[in-house]
Amino acid sequence: MNEPFACTYADVIYRPWVTQTLMDTPYDITLVVDTAWRERYAARTLHPEDDGEKILADGARVTRISRDIAPEAAHGEYIGVAKFSERGARLLRDHFHRVCREYNGAPFQGAASVQKAYLIQLFQEMVEQGVEIHKVDIAGGYYEIDTTQDYEIANEVW
Repeated sequence: MNEPFACTYADVIYRPWVTQTLMDTPYDITLVVDTAWRERYAARTLHPEDDGEKILADGARVTRISRDIAPEAAHGEYIGVAKFSERGARLLRDHFHRVCREYNGAPFQGAASVQKAYLIQLFQEMVEQGVEIHKVDIAGGYYEIDTTQDYEIANEVW
């Protein structure tokens, strides 16, 4: 991870324009955020809104990322797609190694341990340490498949 890269969760599908929108951003760390996420959750009875990886933002800058954000307060949901410049990759790598040393076997950002933490908990730690993480908004164009129900809905509407 010494060079720029983009990454994606394995349980999401998205339209090609989502990737192009992300790649056109100038920031060191950019997360794709769906602002129409609550519409998608309406039919997802097996996956509640409170499980979404929600964000708060000030303009394009992410100020908080957590599952604990109230759905009605959230700017949107992080879809699991991100881009890192060379500097952003170094920041991610450095903070990952730091938290592994500092929190080895200890609670971390609400997780039982750093080993059981979600990626968004590392992102939140980075935000709290002053790292600028930005977002790019989309309104739809993506679907998360966590359950058989999600798969069936995606096949129907996609």
